[in-house]
Amino acid sequence: MKKRTIKVLFLLFIVISCSAQDVPARFEGGREKLDEFVMENMKWPFQRIEYKGKIYVKCTINEYGEILSPKIEKGLCEKCDEEALRLIGIMPNWLPARKGGKNVSSEVIIPIDFSLYDKN
Repeated sequence: MKKRTIKVLFLLFIVISCSAQDVPARFEGGREKLDEFVMENMKWPFQRIEYKGKIYVKCTINEYGEILSPKIEKGLCEKCDEEALRLIGIMPNWLPARKGGKNVSSEVIIPIDFSLYDKN
């Protein structure tokens, strides 16, 4: 039987390699809570510069919901990339993917938006 890989895109995160899962890994509270977490915890790396873009961080969500091995899949700049990794490092555990009623590890890509505009 041919193995299928399904890619599911949410506004703030992408779950990849879903072929072995019934339910993909997700941030508890969904997209809205993940947005809130990022907004509340982001520290802007610049103060007086226009900057806008998206960073993609790839990581594994293990069967306990822990975020493992985060790495920049597509970066923006060194300071923004560092901040994205810092955010992932302080993020609470996720709800792990499930297959057949059991928790399983999965890979996700989490896009983090950076938008800062000089108001002067």
